[in-house]
Amino acid sequence: MADQANVGSIEKIESLRSTLLLWTERANHSLAEAHEEVSRSRTWLMSDRKTYWLGEQRRRKKALEAAEAELYNVQLSNMQDSAAHQKLVVRRRKVLLDESEEKLRAIKKWMQNFDSRVEPLARKLNSLDHEVQNQMPQAAAYLHDTLRLLSEYASMNTGSGKGAKPAETSESSDPAEDSSDA
Repeated sequence: MADQANVGSIEKIESLRSTLLLWTERANHSLAEAHEEVSRSRTWLMSDRKTYWLGEQRRRKKALEAAEAELYNVQLSNMQDSAAHQKLVVRRRKVLLDESEEKLRAIKKWMQNFDSRVEPLARKLNSLDHEVQNQMPQAAAYLHDTLRLLSEYASMNTGSGKGAKPAETSESSDPAEDSSDA
């Protein structure tokens, strides 16, 4: 067993502590962004997308009705070229309406499944958040204490070589010695 500890890497321990503190700050920021993204996604899905596609469905339904009315008018006037073109327009409008209805079904399905799919991942995120919030500051404090102890140990042994005794402090137990120093 060695009589003396090798304290030549105090700077590396300080560097590790600094890096750990920077990483902790960045991790906290990233975790907060991830929590916000989950919340934004839920709001986007349940409010924005649903409202948008309901509006699109109404608009496309009106466009289809208008195209069908135009087709009816063209058929009454016996214009063959216009009727073929109008039938194509009606088919396109039906496809667009079907698309909006499919989007609404998909949104409804995602709304039903969002929490069950996202919640397990959010719990893992919360667990990681807890670790970063609690464990990393403790690790930094441990490294700080280690640095303090190593610095004290190194200052005791500077210039004295192996087996050096601790430097005497100005605190003495005899009040008479204190007054003689003055």
